[in-house]
Amino acid sequence: MAVHPLADLTAEEVVQAANLIRAQHPGAQLAFKAITLEEPDKALTLQYLEAEHAGRSVLPPKRIAFAAYYIRKTTDFFTALVHLEAGEVAVTKQTGAGEHGNVDFAEVLEVEKATMACAEVQAEIARLQLPENLEVVPEPWGFGSDGGEDDMTRLFQVYMFLRDKTVPDSNHYARPLAFSAIFDPTAMRLVRIQRIATGADHTIAAETAPYKVKPGSDYVPAAQPQLRTDLKPLQVVQPCGPSFDVSADRIVRWQKWEMRVGFNYREGVVLRDVRYDGRPLFYRISLSEMCVPYGDPRSPYHRKMAFDLGDVGAGMVANNLRLGCDCLGSIAYLDGLVCDRDGQPVVMPNAVCIHEQDNGIGWKHTNYRTNNAFVVRNRELVVQTILTVSNYEYILAFIFNQAGEIEYQVRATGMLSTTAIDEGLNVDFGTVVHPGVLASFHQHILSLRIDPAIGSYTDGNTVVQQEAQQMPMDAFNPYGNGYRAVKTEIAQEGGHDLDWTKSRAFVVKNPHIANPVNGLPISYKLEFPPVPTLMSHPESYNAKRAEFADHHLYLTKYRPDELYSGGKFTNQSRGHNGIKSWIEKNHATIIDEDVVVWVQFGLNHFPRIEDFPVMPVEKVSVVLRPVNFFTKNPALDVPPSSQATNQSVLVSGDKTDCASGCAKLRTTVTKLRSEERQEARSPPQQLLPTGQQKEVADMQRRMLSKEEEEAAGPEVEVRREDQEKINRFSRLHQRELNLEEELKAKNKEKEELDDITMELELIDEDDKVPYKIGDAFFQVRANQAQEMVGIAAAKMEESMGELEDSLGSIREEMTRLKVDLYARFGRSINLET
Repeated sequence: MAVHPLADLTAEEVVQAANLIRAQHPGAQLAFKAITLEEPDKALTLQYLEAEHAGRSVLPPKRIAFAAYYIRKTTDFFTALVHLEAGEVAVTKQTGAGEHGNVDFAEVLEVEKATMACAEVQAEIARLQLPENLEVVPEPWGFGSDGGEDDMTRLFQVYMFLRDKTVPDSNHYARPLAFSAIFDPTAMRLVRIQRIATGADHTIAAETAPYKVKPGSDYVPAAQPQLRTDLKPLQVVQPCGPSFDVSADRIVRWQKWEMRVGFNYREGVVLRDVRYDGRPLFYRISLSEMCVPYGDPRSPYHRKMAFDLGDVGAGMVANNLRLGCDCLGSIAYLDGLVCDRDGQPVVMPNAVCIHEQDNGIGWKHTNYRTNNAFVVRNRELVVQTILTVSNYEYILAFIFNQAGEIEYQVRATGMLSTTAIDEGLNVDFGTVVHPGVLASFHQHILSLRIDPAIGSYTDGNTVVQQEAQQMPMDAFNPYGNGYRAVKTEIAQEGGHDLDWTKSRAFVVKNPHIANPVNGLPISYKLEFPPVPTLMSHPESYNAKRAEFADHHLYLTKYRPDELYSGGKFTNQSRGHNGIKSWIEKNHATIIDEDVVVWVQFGLNHFPRIEDFPVMPVEKVSVVLRPVNFFTKNPALDVPPSSQATNQSVLVSGDKTDCASGCAKLRTTVTKLRSEERQEARSPPQQLLPTGQQKEVADMQRRMLSKEEEEAAGPEVEVRREDQEKINRFSRLHQRELNLEEELKAKNKEKEELDDITMELELIDEDDKVPYKIGDAFFQVRANQAQEMVGIAAAKMEESMGELEDSLGSIREEMTRLKVDLYARFGRSINLET
């Protein structure tokens, strides 16, 4: 079967492209920086999508791979376009002077190792006179740009820190050093040592002084004096499975939403062909760029500005997301595919997680005349990836709800990038977060690229600026309370800014489709916070390089080679290679055109002590909200919230001991019997309304195949006693899972006790061994320790026996309930766990 034109490159296509490019350079060794899908011709792709959704077949656009690579051990940097079906390299181009490829992880490790092997670096380390437990940790950053000659050579600025080598995950950001190394990765040589100012000005010490030992500050749980013991488990349970579906070709369908989820080395997650109830909304949405400029004016920090996507690549640093930790509930994972420097495909496992979450109430109203209340929960679908870019983590999520809204949410966490500062000193460009540790002020400026198709792939779109304006106090408005919305169509490409004092917003409308209720154009509104634009001076190199960062919004006419608002190559870029340059070159009209929207948003980070040693998440987001797109609230058909479905419980004051964390949940027989007595005292549940009965039946049938549903026959009415049995079965199943988890944990503890017993048998009985009682260790004779371990093991066996008895009772009752429910509903219900 042919590969879909919007599908990511396959592993075979990556290998094919690399081999074809290598054939263009006989005798040379290549170092690949990227091999990814070149965006197919948009006009042809739109025709293909329209035909695909209509059930017609048309020829797909050509599949083309884009590649960026070096001739190894040279500065010769090339790009290429490979026609995969034809099996030929269509275009090979050597880039211009000063254009550098992105950084890759293997290269970083090589630079770290080579830097530490340099005699000059070792001499600096020797001057520190470090204690035995501390060792130097190098951290390479892209060199950045300030207009100097160094910009033309691809370089790393290698910052230096100390870590406690006796602690595996020691936080080296708690011990920054006052020197760094500038390293050339092509020649693999040290360019020079650069000492760094540690005061309030540019004064630099003549030579590195002996290191004055400072306390560490570690973030790992094992390093904390004590973890909280009063936090009971909170679990996300979906007994009938998720409400979404992910096809083999990565089309996600959920609650009238449909989209294709892509992934590449640079942008990470890319959404294409986003539709609601069959109506197109967006052709393509992705994070285009993120720059992080630092506000410390001292060298070398004046060059410290990371372009996390252009310099490194979101897909290259995507985390392997873990079940039960990074995403909760019923999870679907998607792998990513990138390439290594040899042009071989590399799978990024579990790079994307897809799951549902409850985000409170979706809508509610109480009619005070009848005292009838109706409430609907706000169920959301989350498509999430997490990046680790050196010190920072970014949790990036597309969030869809049942009211036709899309939120792009960014949560920043991880570690502050720190510098050394003289003790007792405070400065106005950073915060002292630990003795001798400064966290400089910095910004996280993200650029979200949105290619809209509001209601149609064939119509043009227009962007409207909307503002609140006071009405004059006149005969029409004699009391002065009136205000209106002033709407202005934006005619030309350019940059625009929010103004919170006027509730300024930007709306993308389709002027060709009117809402049948009010006759206004169907639209989607952009909502995002008015954070400061780039704080660097307009004449600075930061401003020249981050062309997108001086306005909250940029609008351009679609052009196929404009995907990255900071330019295609950002590593040590010198400007004139981004969105502002494109606009200055084209000056296109954008009314009723194929317009592209670029939203700039983010965080202006003034670090706090509370951000150290690890930063609590800080959240910011962009919301795409329908305006006159629907004829009523699209979430009206969401079933109302009910206790029968949600299974909430009253807080009973139960103090049953529960182990802290995800791994253990202690549920005793006493608690089970107590809960059963509570259920017996609870009033009987009311018979569900007919509509909710259907909802429950639909939920029960959701795990069945289409053939099974057809064979199930007519639906059977869900009586009150039936619902009580279903609820009882669900609760018992959850208790079964909890008890199984605890029994598994106790089995592991029992095995550990047995291992300790065997070790004690090999020790002379008069020898003393450490034995932990409470929080303290005591020295006891081996025979005493063996006796105490034996008592603990006996108690453990007794406890495990009680758990097994409880599990047996639960499973017996579940079996009886299965018999009753299958007898009534047959194959219309699925109770297999």
